[in-house]
Amino acid sequence: STRYLAQTDRTTLWALVSTIEALNASGVTDPYDLYKHMHPSEVGTGLGSGMGGTVSMSKMFKDRRDEKEVQNDILQETFINTTAGWVNLPLLSSSGPVKISIGACATALQSLEIASYTILSGKAKVMIAGGFDD
Repeated sequence: STRYLAQTDRTTLWALVSTIEALNASGVTDPYDLYKHMHPSEVGTGLGSGMGGTVSMSKMFKDRRDEKEVQNDILQETFINTTAGWVNLPLLSSSGPVKISIGACATALQSLEIASYTILSGKAKVMIAGGFDD
């Protein structure tokens, strides 16, 4: 819906599209097909970033500076964990682990490592993992 587009940070939108592309490339065209084989609590997300939603952060500060009304839900879009939440809940409808990493240039690799350990420890069967920044 256009309401979601208006409230969602640009980097989160990129991460959502990238997740869909990754699922399609792996042969999963409908994420709900996963739940024929596992419980939604066994599908998680491990996404990391250096800053979170910088476009939303910039807009929020500019609106405050210019004494404009600030979008009600913009603050949450600046948090690093929000993107993984968007992937887990609205996109996948999963309730599995959400693990966030911050590792400068190694963030995406850290996310893959954390996701691997999450699967190996039995806390998830599937993890969407990677890094994002703008």
